[in-house]
Amino acid sequence: MWSPLLILASAALAGPRVLIEVDLGPLDPAPVAEVASAAERVELSCRDDGQGADAQANDAVHTCAGEAPEGAQRLTVRWGAGQKTLEQDIREDLSLRLGPSGFGPVPVRAPKAERTHEAPGALPEPSGAQGWWGLVLGLLAALGVGFWLWPKGVRGAAWTGSRVERRSGDLGALLGGLNGPVLVAGDAELPGPALVSERLDVDHLLASLRDMRKAHPALPLTLLILDSEKLTAPGEIGLSVQERLERDAPPGTTLVYWEP
Repeated sequence: MWSPLLILASAALAGPRVLIEVDLGPLDPAPVAEVASAAERVELSCRDDGQGADAQANDAVHTCAGEAPEGAQRLTVRWGAGQKTLEQDIREDLSLRLGPSGFGPVPVRAPKAERTHEAPGALPEPSGAQGWWGLVLGLLAALGVGFWLWPKGVRGAAWTGSRVERRSGDLGALLGGLNGPVLVAGDAELPGPALVSERLDVDHLLASLRDMRKAHPALPLTLLILDSEKLTAPGEIGLSVQERLERDAPPGTTLVYWEP
């Protein structure tokens, strides 16, 4: 039951706390700091490893800390071939920095962040319910944009290959009703701007469709063929032109054969 009282009594009898930062550049071996009274000498522990009173490990600033004996009047710091001595009564806690020009005040440091164990790259802690709602809504919006921009084959649309349609009637009305980027194969008077390929060999048309898919990964594509009889497949054996297009067109492509 007496242990708390003994601790308080020993704390009350302890001498002033002395802290000296030795800022003289890299020192090897470590400096030696000593606080002395007429009857007693106490050596302070000097560190440059981030432990104890040392603020940062291996920053070339040794921090010497300890308690001064009763009636201490002299502080001495020795290093290599150098020595600095401060003669004064040490009646209260003392904090000094020893630099090339002598003893001076310890510079004020910015306070350390409270969350020292936070993982690198972690998101900041939202403050209050409003901060949490803002974070949740931001994440939902990002997911929605990503879902819309992602290719339809990944979103769940049935992009397992090409689709074939045969259309007739007014060409202008047909063009206005097609979805996504349209590549027109053939030479004709078109009502308005359009991407037209006058080269009608299959390899060129497929290469153009692949470039369109890279430029528009999330949109359906359409190849509008004005005259299928003019399509060619140089060097191809065993497959018709239409079979080549249906087999090798990018997923999500609709092949529209127009019949005037």
